[in-house]
Amino acid sequence: MSISKRVYDLFKAINQLDLVVYKTVNENTLNDFERMLNEAQPFNENERAQRYLLKSLYFSNPVNFMKYLCDSQNRINALILWTESKYIVKYFNLHNKVYLLWDSTTSSYKACKYLPLTQRVLNVTTQTPAVSNKKVRSVARKLDQTQQASETHQDETHQDETSQLETNQDETNQDENQQQDENQNETNQVTSHQATCQATSLKSKSWADAVN
Repeated sequence: MSISKRVYDLFKAINQLDLVVYKTVNENTLNDFERMLNEAQPFNENERAQRYLLKSLYFSNPVNFMKYLCDSQNRINALILWTESKYIVKYFNLHNKVYLLWDSTTSSYKACKYLPLTQRVLNVTTQTPAVSNKKVRSVARKLDQTQQASETHQDETHQDETSQLETNQDETNQDENQQQDENQNETNQVTSHQATCQATSLKSKSWADAVN
């Protein structure tokens, strides 16, 4: 699979960002990372077809495929930008530093500074003077569910694409098998007809010999 020069150049640029090199997390570095990451997403039909193939291979064997993708010797590392938020964060070693959120309505990423779950809950509830422990736990669950729903939506979208591909392949195979069966039936009919003609010829010869 050939990688678009545009995507490859953006991948190289991301690797040189202060956020990636020095792990400097601030508004500017997050904005640069977010902008380049979104610019690297499929831009035309050809790139969308490539990502479709990438996702199909990924879902067939996620663990081994990610090992292959991240191996620098294979020279396809740039395609990590077309995978998922958790793998992008892991690849650039930004775990516990950057929080990537996928927005399915705009098909884009939002990069935020990573905060522990308890801190995220406190940020959400600061506008409410008195918040019970039960309420805090409830908000925490909702935050986790939001992120899980975002990642699940990406998984389901690409699984649907992969399932459609498999369905089309199954239909093609069924058509081919049906055609083979029809061809075999025609061959059997011809063979049977030839055998009948042969038997009739032999009977006629035997009758003629008997009369003579």
